[in-house]
Amino acid sequence: MKKTLAMLLALVMVLSLVAGCTGNNPEPTTTVTTDAPKATDAPATEPEPVVVEKPTYTYNDYTSTLGANWNPHTYQTTDEAYTLDYTTDGLYVFQFNETFDGYVINPSMALSEPVDVTEAVKAAHPEFHIPENATSGYAYTIALNPACVWDDGTPITAKDYVESVRRLIDPKLLNYRSADMLTGSLVPANANAYFYMGQSVYEGIGVTASEFVEAGGNADELYVDCWGFWGAQGYIDADGNAAPQYVSVTDETAYSKDGAGDDEFTGKDLWETYLAPGAAYEGYGPDYLFVITGQYEDNFSFDNVGLYASGDYELTLVLEKSLSGFYLLYNINSLSTFLVKCDLYDA
Repeated sequence: MKKTLAMLLALVMVLSLVAGCTGNNPEPTTTVTTDAPKATDAPATEPEPVVVEKPTYTYNDYTSTLGANWNPHTYQTTDEAYTLDYTTDGLYVFQFNETFDGYVINPSMALSEPVDVTEAVKAAHPEFHIPENATSGYAYTIALNPACVWDDGTPITAKDYVESVRRLIDPKLLNYRSADMLTGSLVPANANAYFYMGQSVYEGIGVTASEFVEAGGNADELYVDCWGFWGAQGYIDADGNAAPQYVSVTDETAYSKDGAGDDEFTGKDLWETYLAPGAAYEGYGPDYLFVITGQYEDNFSFDNVGLYASGDYELTLVLEKSLSGFYLLYNINSLSTFLVKCDLYDA
């Protein structure tokens, strides 16, 4: 009997010690007891559960090179883009599902999924040129989350999104990231007409230089997309003039990163060295060679661009090309990527 009692008492002590070591246990923990006799005559009572709060963690990261430009309208390198992952949010976020074998798309800076309003916008706004036979996929309203504020507590409204995009594609600013809103899957209607107002309309030839010439085309009428082919957006000439996106294959004006010869090119060089018949990269011609097919209107108003505030917390987006489903939610986040606090931005 004494031996059995001693063993039970020892077990109580061991279990009590285990229950007390809860510092590393994130789950709620309760004390374990036995029916062993007590040293006093006090009746046994159920102990109160000991609840341990789940710990919190801090994720630390570093970069080998700190980006020098954190402006979402002008950054160029991956080092500069890295900080945006931690300083911006999306209208919609992609998250693991509960079983971690797939994902769900949840609203974040948006309040709900986009609502297709193609037919209503087509009837009310002919300036957006939605195709007559289109019934969906071209125009959406996006309800914004009113809980979203700037760091000073100022609400983020639909007007902030509109004014941010206006600055992004302002033709006088020539922002490096403007191309992200002018090309690709998600392009607001008439965005290019605003950015290129008063300039020529360029159309890709869709074939190689050899095929273009064989079909009767005049090679001297070709232009190279030097932004796309050479990454030359932001380059300048010796007088400080910005390199246009399209440069004639006969143009001998030299453009470089600093105007002093760093990574210098001319339209004629790009043509003769890379894209002309028989040149090393002639196969890239369908993507980077263009001809002039028209002229953009002068003094085009941003009011005719397919992005406007239809309420304090509601955006209406009208697209150049139809987009829906996954690809709409994936690409629409660019609207929040380029979001800036305009009074601070302008200052």
